[in-house]
Amino acid sequence: MVFISRGVKSSLQRELDSFYKEVTGGDFNIREVTKGAFTQARAKLSHEVFIKLNESVNNTFYSEAPYLVWNNMRLLSIDGTRLVLPNHKSVKEEFGEHSFGPNADSKRSLAMGSFLYDSINMLTLDAQIAPYASSERELLYKHLEKVQKGDLLLLDRGKLVAQCKRLFRE
Repeated sequence: MVFISRGVKSSLQRELDSFYKEVTGGDFNIREVTKGAFTQARAKLSHEVFIKLNESVNNTFYSEAPYLVWNNMRLLSIDGTRLVLPNHKSVKEEFGEHSFGPNADSKRSLAMGSFLYDSINMLTLDAQIAPYASSERELLYKHLEKVQKGDLLLLDRGKLVAQCKRLFRE
């Protein structure tokens, strides 16, 4: 998990060798793990681990750090994006395919992503990904589980604001 969260800046094998040298305090890069073994192990890792890790970091931050607020409120924002996904069988099964490109002549797997972000403390509280055909409203509902009483929620203009107004009247 620590290695994955650091990100890879050069070749995977070079990063693995450097990481293990740093962890063991060795003087030389000695091959402890091959990139093939790492890739196989990473494939078995559940995405839920990253969700739980993010929740743990956020809970620790808000309970132990002197965090910033605006007018005694956390300043949260939600924004969405469209994602072009890798061309892989499992991705196609999960997200489907849509016509894409200037002439809509390229089949691609697309998704909608959405983030709930603490804008002052620069902390991602929640991230959602859904098939392209889903709505921003569906993702908004999922984010609201992380919003607390007294938070100020900023949304971009347009139909999402109208949807949120309807939501809070319900």
